[in-house]
Amino acid sequence: MNSKRESEKLAKQLNNLRARKISKLKSRIVAGKYHVSNMDLAKALFLAR
Repeated sequence: MNSKRESEKLAKQLNNLRARKISKLKSRIVAGKYHVSNMDLAKALFLAR
């Protein structure tokens, strides 16, 4: 297999994985089962500066 094909295959796999993760996260949010701790939120906001 050439490296371009391998790269394309890996990129497709990563996109599929990302889509599955997003789908699961959306389902948890809609179901009201996704919670972020105040500390995690504060850390994310601080690091985003």
